[in-house]
Amino acid sequence: MNSIVIHGNLTASLTSETKGDVVYTRGCVASQRQPKAENADSKVDFFNFVLFGPIENLDQYTKGSFVRLTGSVRLGEFDQRRTIEVIAKAIFRVERKSAEAAA
Repeated sequence: MNSIVIHGNLTASLTSETKGDVVYTRGCVASQRQPKAENADSKVDFFNFVLFGPIENLDQYTKGSFVRLTGSVRLGEFDQRRTIEVIAKAIFRVERKSAEAAA
């Protein structure tokens, strides 16, 4: 089964578009990789996604919002280059816990 869950920050505010009868939203989530060593710098991966259908409270999904994205991965090819896109089933805004609250 092809499924993915991504936690990360939105790189821009979300806006929905309509093409014919289809409503969809495109966006990008920046997700920090786990560093290999304890003191090493972590890298960031950027995941483009598309979510079909309307999103409730769209205005709460602004640039920098921490979100959880669930869906599946679709591989493609464009100009002889591989592309990866997440077909999202759902997006949720997640509140981060402070370090003090977790202790």
